[in-house]
Amino acid sequence: MLKKIRMRSLIIGGFFTLFFLVLIGRLFYVQVIQADWLTAKAAGQWNSTETLAANRGMIMDRNDKTLAEDTVAYSIAVNPRDIKKLDVLDEVVSGLTKILGSENGNNENLEKKIRETATKEKPKDENAQAANSSTDTKSTAGENYDYLLAQVELRPEGMQLDSVKAKQVQDLIASIKQHLTERDPKTYPKNKVQKESVGITVMESTKRFYPNKSLAAHIIGYINREGTPQMGLEQQEDEILKGIPGKLNLQTDLKGVEAPGNSQKILQEPVDGKNIRLTIDNNIQFYVEDALSEAYKKYKPKSLSAIVADVNTMEILGMASYPNFNPNEFYKTDGKKGEFVNNAIQSVYEPGSTFKAVTLAASIQENLFKPSDYYHSGSIKIGDTLIKDHNNGAGWGDITYLEGLKRSSNVAFVKIGQQLGMEKQLQYVKNFGFGEKTGLDLAGEKKGKVIPERDIEYATMSFGQGPITTTAIQQLTAYAAIVNGGKLMQPHIIKDIVDPKTGQPVQSFEPVLKGEPISAETSKKAGEYLEQVVSDQKIGTGRHVYLDDYRVGGKTGTAQKVINGSYAGGINMSFLLSVMRL
Repeated sequence: MLKKIRMRSLIIGGFFTLFFLVLIGRLFYVQVIQADWLTAKAAGQWNSTETLAANRGMIMDRNDKTLAEDTVAYSIAVNPRDIKKLDVLDEVVSGLTKILGSENGNNENLEKKIRETATKEKPKDENAQAANSSTDTKSTAGENYDYLLAQVELRPEGMQLDSVKAKQVQDLIASIKQHLTERDPKTYPKNKVQKESVGITVMESTKRFYPNKSLAAHIIGYINREGTPQMGLEQQEDEILKGIPGKLNLQTDLKGVEAPGNSQKILQEPVDGKNIRLTIDNNIQFYVEDALSEAYKKYKPKSLSAIVADVNTMEILGMASYPNFNPNEFYKTDGKKGEFVNNAIQSVYEPGSTFKAVTLAASIQENLFKPSDYYHSGSIKIGDTLIKDHNNGAGWGDITYLEGLKRSSNVAFVKIGQQLGMEKQLQYVKNFGFGEKTGLDLAGEKKGKVIPERDIEYATMSFGQGPITTTAIQQLTAYAAIVNGGKLMQPHIIKDIVDPKTGQPVQSFEPVLKGEPISAETSKKAGEYLEQVVSDQKIGTGRHVYLDDYRVGGKTGTAQKVINGSYAGGINMSFLLSVMRL
């Protein structure tokens, strides 16, 4: 009997010993082996990581006047659960419609959208997007689901609000709270209702702002509603402008609400984007755009473009295209009229008589241009094709080549081209940069074409028609070389990349020499001849741009538009390239 009792005691003791050994082993496994994993899991439940946005860099003109910058903006969200609980749907809808609607009062669709949004059911997915920051209430996914009005595009004027409208929304929130107290003071006493959410949230954010509206819009570009850069420097230099976002650690409770006290820890500081200083002069840009606007209203062309540059460095001082757009309100433009096209670098066309300056420079360089020699104007036959002067082939009788330049005689330049010969003519055209992109630091540039094959094509190319197409920036670059001493410079529009903290350049861009198609002596002579096209007030085709206090040279031109491979009757393109010497 005693033996059995001892056996039972041993068995029971063994079980207890085994139990404690298992318990100790489990504790060791949890406390030691799994310690790091469990710590990380617990931290994940009580901590969240948020992104700290970096400030986008500014775009400035050469004198540091702001062309594009980030500014404070506000978004509005509604919380259907709170609106329903407080029975304030009608006040919310009418109040927001009045604030967010257009001034003409036609806001039926807006009112309908707000009402639909404010009565939506909470989505089944508890992790659906929610508005987590608010000046009126803290809301989290699974509890208070805020629908961003901006996301459903309730405002025809755009997603985000300025400070004035944001203040009006805050006043609306205060008004609704006051009405709640007046309606039911027992349920909603003043001290309690101030802490209540009435279902409207005002959230501070940033938006891209262009203080000069449409000024330099084609150069700058814009940021769309999704925050994606579109066209211009905003898109091309996005990596420089956008900076590097940081990371913030937050301690929260199980509901995701930030814990009180010092619960934030910056894991990685954001690095702001760098500023970009342009070669553009704000004042010159304004006058260029103003002139284009007046011409657009007066002549009603399909499009216009103009470029102003320093011919010695090819720094772009002004570049404009019409029709244009306001990057603050890009959504008001559908682009059907070409508002988003930078015609200065993207429109390709036959240059017409402005191209005669290139043929002239080549002829002078080869010592072939004899300004006092005579030729018979009017028309000339190349193969089976009769080429006429622009006065329907009437011409001006026997005139000198210099007079032919002043009168813009096609026949004169066909003869000059023949003297050059096809091989040299083509080589000079390419040496001046035609048929290739200029290398301008602005996206979207077209390169045009130079593809002469037959005698007639070389003949028409000598006065800018036929097998050659170009862009305004190409022509300006070539003209600069003709008058600046023969140096073909690469045009550029970015002057410096600037540190936003110090204001000092971290990278600067110097003028780039691409080639020397003509000599300095040839350049001087060509400039003098082109000056006479303007200064001769009797026969010069450029006489209407003559200025008493300045020396101005240039060349006018008109070319027919090619549509489906044929010249379109009645559709002409007109140009003026001029150089001013102070």
